[in-house]
Amino acid sequence: MNSVLDTQLQQLYQQSKHQLSDLIFLDDEMKFIKSLIYKFFLPMIHDHHINRVQLINSHISQLSLVKANVARDLLVHQGELFSHINGVLSKSIDFLQLVNERMDAEIIDLNKSLRHIKKEIFAVYKELPFQPAEAFPTAS
Repeated sequence: MNSVLDTQLQQLYQQSKHQLSDLIFLDDEMKFIKSLIYKFFLPMIHDHHINRVQLINSHISQLSLVKANVARDLLVHQGELFSHINGVLSKSIDFLQLVNERMDAEIIDLNKSLRHIKKEIFAVYKELPFQPAEAFPTAS
């Protein structure tokens, strides 16, 4: 392999590691939001908001499934890059670059979906008929 190709492959591999890091952060954020919903948000909800909160919770679960599929595809892509770097696999650099760009697009879409979910949570929270200080009592 020539040095330009080696450099491109190394860059793609590093990008895939960053993408995996982004997915791990997204997963942690989704778990945190879900735990907040169960621990604080659901007990504060009145009957007319419960369906919206359950729908939000469902969207988080669906997003988690999509994230798992993207993570699986990304790990396969990383394996292909690693194999190509070591001379075991002979896929073209253009194909690997396209896969990398698709992974970027998938991660951007996942983040957009999570931002939308957060906006929905805040919209429901704004409609609750109490002051925020009442929601989280402090120890006296």
